[in-house]
Amino acid sequence: MRVLLIICIVIFPWIQSYGQDVIKMEKSGGVYLIPCKVNGLPLKFIFDTGASDVSISLTEALFMLKNGYLKESDIRGTVYYSIANGEIAEGTKINIQKIEVGKQSLYNVEASIVHSTEAPLLFGQSAMERFGKFTMDYSNSNLIIGRSPNTSSNTTNSSTIKSVKIGTQTWMTENLNVDRFRNGDLIAEVKTHEEWVKAGEQEKPAWCYYANDQNNGTKYGKQYNWYAVKDPRGLAPDGWHIPSLKELESLESYLGSDSGKKLKTKQGWAANGNGFDQYGFSGLPGGWRAYNDGNFSDKGGIAFWWSSTFGMGPCYLKLSYYSEKVKVGCDSGGGAGFSVRCIKD
Repeated sequence: MRVLLIICIVIFPWIQSYGQDVIKMEKSGGVYLIPCKVNGLPLKFIFDTGASDVSISLTEALFMLKNGYLKESDIRGTVYYSIANGEIAEGTKINIQKIEVGKQSLYNVEASIVHSTEAPLLFGQSAMERFGKFTMDYSNSNLIIGRSPNTSSNTTNSSTIKSVKIGTQTWMTENLNVDRFRNGDLIAEVKTHEEWVKAGEQEKPAWCYYANDQNNGTKYGKQYNWYAVKDPRGLAPDGWHIPSLKELESLESYLGSDSGKKLKTKQGWAANGNGFDQYGFSGLPGGWRAYNDGNFSDKGGIAFWWSSTFGMGPCYLKLSYYSEKVKVGCDSGGGAGFSVRCIKD
């Protein structure tokens, strides 16, 4: 059965929620009213489980453009889609930077401008799914939304991060695999060699999968340039941070002899370079991407993890198949693509 919720948009202070949010609904006829906002503009949306995406009327779109709620750079092109009554309509695809429902925030939501002044404003299934779990409690007129979209598959949920303790430090056991900063802003995925080099030269945040293969991302996480690491919007999840040079040196000192072998996985390293993974750090040889030509190198043989510190260059932790020790250095170019492993605050 289709559920329609007319969403009345009101102004809240900026809130990003990571817990369950119970929103009181007001029933009016066959629909329910709930508070929300879109780019700060008061509107009324129909929250429709039968619609595929978010859509707004041409009238509202022109108003948003005229008053700065929508930017020309947010307009992405023409799209054809099925509206709620089953008809095929032509629309203009746009990006809505922020939608808030209760205390939950959605960022960079794909939406459509319907080329009709009479079209309803729909909040459809594709956007609803980004809330994760949600429940309609009709007996108490509540809409219950689970965790924020920033703890979805696009980011890292702090409550589910796997970690190990090494000395006094607590480390993630997997490489970071997020495509957004902590505030929800997207980080650019850069595939071509030329664009990767350009991003580094312009000091713009960027990420990639090794060899641009998503399967590598599943195993090794994403590779980031250092400008993503140092960006003030925050790459690490709440409660975590990119390790400093001092923290890397403390780790190296604590590990002592065979420091590299204590962090490496028991298999997966080339030329008998495997370790014994004493603490469960699970250091895998994910390779890296060069800053000067954008080439990928050394998957199976080398792993780099960024530090937040800049010395003679951005600092890092390195494991290699040919060494039984970790290396801590500060001589890399900021445009290189390295893995990221976070340490708990």
